Amino acid sequence: MSAGAREVPRIVLFGHGIVGQEALAVLIGMGYEVTAVFAHAPTPGDWQVGLAEEARRYAIPCFVDAKFDAPETVAIVAAAAPDLIVSAYCRELLPAALLACARLGGVNLHGSPLPHYRGRAPVNWMVLRGEVQGGVSLHQMTARADRGPLLGVTRFPIGVEDTAFDVLLNVRREGGNLLRHCLPGFLTGTLTPTAQGKGSMFGRRTPADGRIDWSWSASRIHCLVRALTRPYPGAFADLGEERVVIWWATLRAEIVLEPGVSLPRGRSMLVGTGTHALALLDYQVTGAASGNPTATPAIR
Repeated sequence: MSAGAREVPRIVLFGHGIVGQEALAVLIGMGYEVTAVFAHAPTPGDWQVGLAEEARRYAIPCFVDAKFDAPETVAIVAAAAPDLIVSAYCRELLPAALLACARLGGVNLHGSPLPHYRGRAPVNWMVLRGEVQGGVSLHQMTARADRGPLLGVTRFPIGVEDTAFDVLLNVRREGGNLLRHCLPGFLTGTLTPTAQGKGSMFGRRTPADGRIDWSWSASRIHCLVRALTRPYPGAFADLGEERVVIWWATLRAEIVLEPGVSLPRGRSMLVGTGTHALALLDYQVTGAASGNPTATPAIR
């Protein structure tokens, strides 16, 4: 055991959603003392809730929507005297003053195989761009988002019909496994983090990013639908005089229609793209066609 290490490590968790919940369960299951949890309050349309309730079920002090750079927040974390801060899908970068409260600083679970897909919404970006391999990373936290040395990276396949939620479930599972595998060695000083190489960075997605352009290829549109389908806000487009949100679609390579031309086909709808047709199998009309993209909320 390294100098300063406790027999039972003390952890402060900053997190959100199902990945944050998994991290809390894993930390408790490993026998660590989680002295405080910081969670985000749900926003309109946010389905990723439950971390605060889980913390209270374990009788762990929980702070919701605390300002991370506020002196009172730093004081709370300092008083908890953690060996380590763990971030699991926390929506904000933790300031240096918070990280300095922990003996070993902070580590973060990120939903991609770093150094690729740094930044916001990595799961959705990976599916949207047609990646066939996803992953999750555990890295030390620094002043730059998702740039700190790596404690571990695990990878898993992304199927051609997998949705962003399918990938997120893999991130939850493999993120828990990374914590189990990496934290003991990091806390005792037997695991040495490795520097990241050059990678890619992606920003937060906005409502307008969910709009389909029918001149795109059918495969590109299909990936966008997979990336945004339930429980996310959904990809959307105008068909004739109507705005539709598309929850599921399949490629129809044997059918060619002009981009944006639609034909009813039973309970589905065939729509032309820049290559071949898509069959819309699950969609809903949300109103009249409009140039206003804010009908669909942002992905956080």
